[in-house]
Amino acid sequence: MKEEILERAYHYALGDDECVLRSNEIRAKSPILFVVLGDKVKESIKSIKTEFSQNVMNAEGIMYLYIGLEQGIEDGQTSSLVLPLGKGEEKSSRGTLSSQLFEEENALKILNEQITKVREAILEKGKMFHYWEQIQVSVITDASEEMNSLLPDIVVLLKKKLEQDFKQVTVDLFTVLEETIYTPLEQAISMSFFKEIETYQARDYCYEKPLELLEDGLKLNTAYNQPLFNLTFILSDKKENGQ
Repeated sequence: MKEEILERAYHYALGDDECVLRSNEIRAKSPILFVVLGDKVKESIKSIKTEFSQNVMNAEGIMYLYIGLEQGIEDGQTSSLVLPLGKGEEKSSRGTLSSQLFEEENALKILNEQITKVREAILEKGKMFHYWEQIQVSVITDASEEMNSLLPDIVVLLKKKLEQDFKQVTVDLFTVLEETIYTPLEQAISMSFFKEIETYQARDYCYEKPLELLEDGLKLNTAYNQPLFNLTFILSDKKENGQ
């Protein structure tokens, strides 16, 4: 069921950004990046890559970034970022992960370096796209994933890095919601997460933390004052009748 749900993200990400050359030939006009956050949705990369490779001519230019606590796939299109963060107690682990990003000596450095590498890899694929002024970023996570507490930090940093080269950076959120198999704890985490999304999408949402690192190790205070995502989607395993 999860693979069927995540294949929908392919269609949303491509959307109006596709250029049909012939009846059966489609090209993405501008760069696309998928950011897969958390171990629970790690396998989604395979499904989405398959969908692109079968339907989009310049699929090799689509980039993928997995961020989690376990090692992921590494290839010419996919980067894997394993953050050196340890899970805390079950009831406080989400808050623990968020605070550890700034407390652990290397965690923030690794995040900055990896996002910079991904940006450079995207730029290297430039000749594969017709339109280079914008980039579509699709973030995928599970509603019960503890690592989604890092969303503001990751998305703000990603936007700041990409805006150095792109005039328009569009970031959409795709949340997988598998209520039929969630434990009571996972259900509680997912409910908290959706409340957080409401905060992220508020017109007066503000973010300010020492997020960016220079080569000499100097931290720059990063301010962000607008909704975190352009659009948010819920990919549920329930049908419209609730079954």
